[in-house]
Amino acid sequence: MTAHQKARPRLKDELTSSFQTIHGDNERAIAAGLVMVNAADNFISPDMNKHPLGSADEKLNIHKQPRDAQQVISSLRDLQRRSRVDDVGFDAIGVISVECKNNGEPVKVVASGEAAPIPEDDFHYARFVDRIAHLYSTRFQLL
Repeated sequence: MTAHQKARPRLKDELTSSFQTIHGDNERAIAAGLVMVNAADNFISPDMNKHPLGSADEKLNIHKQPRDAQQVISSLRDLQRRSRVDDVGFDAIGVISVECKNNGEPVKVVASGEAAPIPEDDFHYARFVDRIAHLYSTRFQLL
């Protein structure tokens, strides 16, 4: 996710549609969403730059970090989550924060800091995976 502010409503709509589609097929299915949030200070958008990387006239999207990443993560907390099979929402949601400038530099995972979930947060990748593993082992133990 790079267009932080203007893309938040669309992100929430697309994620909501995802769990609705999954549960529309089978309410016992595990609906898990993993969101990658860009925590880089800037990003070279391919939509704004129709030329090869490194051109003198590159247009950068400037992000106000860590605020922009925090706002995206905060808005994800509004997504519906469920604790029982007959509830509506995601069974698990995870967030991975990365620094991706899209300029040819390697993408870096942001493991700590203000733009990434802390290990105690349900959105932290390790907790996300643990939750899915637990759900799978309890929901499908007889299969």
